[in-house]
Amino acid sequence: MLPQQQASLMKLLQTLGDQIDKSVILEAWKKHGEIGLNFVSMSKKKKKICQIDLVSIYHRIQRDNELEILRRICLSVLWNILNHPTKVKYRQLDDNALYSYLKRKCTQRGVKIDTIAVKMERYLQQFGFQKESDNNWYYSTDVQILRLWQYYEEWVNTQTRSIPKKVCMLKNGRWRDYEILLDYEYRRIMLLDVGKGKNKLKVETLQVGNPKKSSLEFNVCIEWYNDSSTIATTCTKWFCVILNDSWHFRTETLQEIYALSDLCSVKQTNKQKKICARVFGMKIMFNSFHVVWKDRCMCLHKEPCNPYWMTLRKGLDRLKKKYEMAAEYDNGAKKLIAFENKYEQCNPVIPLYTNENMLLHDIYKNVDHYPKVQVSWKIIGISIIPYKCTKRIFLRNIKNNKNERIDLKERPAFNPFLYKYDLHKLKPVHFAIHTNFACTIELKQLLHEIITNGYLLDLISKKLPNTNQDIIKQRIRYNEQNPEELVLNDNILTILQKVKILYHNDVHKYMGYPLQLHHICAILLYCNESCNAAFSFDQMQFKHEKWKHLDIYLYTAIQILHRHERREENVMELYCGLKGVRLENIENEIKVGFFISYVQACDNIQVARISKSNEGCILHFHPSMRRANIIFSCDMSWISPCQYGHEILFARSFVYFDMNAKAMSETNKWNAKVESEDKYTQMILLTWTEYDQFIQHITNISIMHKHKINLNLIYISFKYLCDGDMNKATKLLREFKEWKLNDNNKQKYKDWKKEFVKHRCCDRAINLFHIFLTENGILRGHNPVKYAAICTASNGLPYVENDKKTMKKGKRHEFIK
Repeated sequence: MLPQQQASLMKLLQTLGDQIDKSVILEAWKKHGEIGLNFVSMSKKKKKICQIDLVSIYHRIQRDNELEILRRICLSVLWNILNHPTKVKYRQLDDNALYSYLKRKCTQRGVKIDTIAVKMERYLQQFGFQKESDNNWYYSTDVQILRLWQYYEEWVNTQTRSIPKKVCMLKNGRWRDYEILLDYEYRRIMLLDVGKGKNKLKVETLQVGNPKKSSLEFNVCIEWYNDSSTIATTCTKWFCVILNDSWHFRTETLQEIYALSDLCSVKQTNKQKKICARVFGMKIMFNSFHVVWKDRCMCLHKEPCNPYWMTLRKGLDRLKKKYEMAAEYDNGAKKLIAFENKYEQCNPVIPLYTNENMLLHDIYKNVDHYPKVQVSWKIIGISIIPYKCTKRIFLRNIKNNKNERIDLKERPAFNPFLYKYDLHKLKPVHFAIHTNFACTIELKQLLHEIITNGYLLDLISKKLPNTNQDIIKQRIRYNEQNPEELVLNDNILTILQKVKILYHNDVHKYMGYPLQLHHICAILLYCNESCNAAFSFDQMQFKHEKWKHLDIYLYTAIQILHRHERREENVMELYCGLKGVRLENIENEIKVGFFISYVQACDNIQVARISKSNEGCILHFHPSMRRANIIFSCDMSWISPCQYGHEILFARSFVYFDMNAKAMSETNKWNAKVESEDKYTQMILLTWTEYDQFIQHITNISIMHKHKINLNLIYISFKYLCDGDMNKATKLLREFKEWKLNDNNKQKYKDWKKEFVKHRCCDRAINLFHIFLTENGILRGHNPVKYAAICTASNGLPYVENDKKTMKKGKRHEFIK
């Protein structure tokens, strides 16, 4: 702090210190800074604003202090009764002792005793206590476990947010459902057994750490594992967490395990949610020291550690194991091809040549507030689905015969483009889709949504004559306000039978069962049922909230299948006909790179011509659209076969609500260009932005080599190795060409071949090039398979052999008439 700032702050403390607590003044100082709180030179208007701020902060702190005192007592009283309902001593309270305790706490925190004493009496009466003639408090009636549990829940929820309401825990060899509460005041978890009925309710306590709030705790341990043992009978995979090597919990969703793990690591307050990669002291937590890391979706997680016995290497190994577990459960990614800690980007920074066998204590002992701190590690992890669990891309020989007879159901007008004048409508869409997902019964949520939107008939057998929907709703206990009451009866909701058959389909089994039942159901509903039209139309009208569960489950299903297909092998051209759609000026008319709804494309152009009808446009998908790692698409043939060709489903685009216009313009995933047009038909070519960004440079270098070199080889050299320098790229490729002439080097490739196949490195030239890079010192000390897999299977390669033909013809892309 500068001398001038110090003088200003001291003047303020002297002026207002007798009227308002100094801690309040200091908080206001941090909020406004020197200019706002230079009380001497401040105008009358600013002084008044400042005093109002100070008073509001003072009252807020008073309220917080009152709440903490009341919470501490109420939680203690309720916990004693819930855990010891038959012991008399916990049902009696000495009024004098209670008042003395309140007075001591109020004095410490500057709270008025009279106000808080009245509130405390009211809460005790609410719990069921009565004041007898001796002025002491007695709980004389039968203990109402459920009622007291609800009061306990209310008080616990004043501590934190986003706590899972229910968990499944292993006890005595059986999995049981419990309602859960996390009490950070005393580092304990409260469980209410909900499976025993109202007359046999029982509360259990898991003491996670030292119950004394002020004490340090370093022994909280959280481990993860996957459980697929019940797939054959329940069609369910479980993600499990072990807390302190003692208690096992499981759930069907990775998000719930993330939430439970993070909450068991540290209390997450509103302020802490906003802090990323910062070190700061914590007041309430299960474990005193923890590391913050991000997963592949950029979500923050907290890992409790004991810095006095854990080394840097052990900490990294633990995070690596968790990263692998999460990736495998989420999308079946069993191959971790890269995992490293960027020391220079950690906070606090870890010196680059730090000995990994050094204790975390020795690394962080000089950090402020140590050991009660949170540190940030920058982890880079890349995982892929192994070759044996991926689906091959099949090519069909389809004759583009204009006279071919194809019988298709007539589809309503469909337009997936986002027009620029509708950009402002995206923010409400984001909030509608990404909020209020508290319930964990995904399949019930999905079917309940379909029924609510008027499409019950899509869920039942088409053979039932004169179906009375009201009777069916009664039989499945449909309640418009509560999806949890819905009964999933396979004999009535026959779509569930189809879903379970597809779950055990050989293709799904081969992939390792990556989808859950609600994912398969969402794809079936979109591809085969009548709700598709209403769903697509509502999305074009920005009414995404009507179908938020179908939307998010369909998107997630496409995202998962996208990773389980060998898209790096794709050379398929795809087409989609849009009836009545014509774009006059693409760049000014639509938001390029953005689909507002899902798009079905087929490798048979005749299907697109029929969908287009008399007038409209045909979207022509270049193979790079399927190869892109950021444009999610999947082959639906094993779920919904198409007799006229191969159908591919592209997911709609997502945008974050806090993204500004400039950032959004820089996130284009694909480009569009009018390829050909006449009076009735407009052909629009869609290409991955990566394709367009480098096509001119790739073409120039390819011409220099007389188009005899792999285009993706040029792409990797130019982008990743030569920083966009054409001369350097040309020189590197010439050196590689000479290196290949040595027969010994070809033999080296044969030695590596099996490893390349396992890691989905399908391009022989790319694989050989990475061996060359390793031997020539450019990737010295690194595994060539690792980098080939990152380029090929993870990042994606945008070019195909057919692009050389268009280069030779001087066209951007060949047009199929």
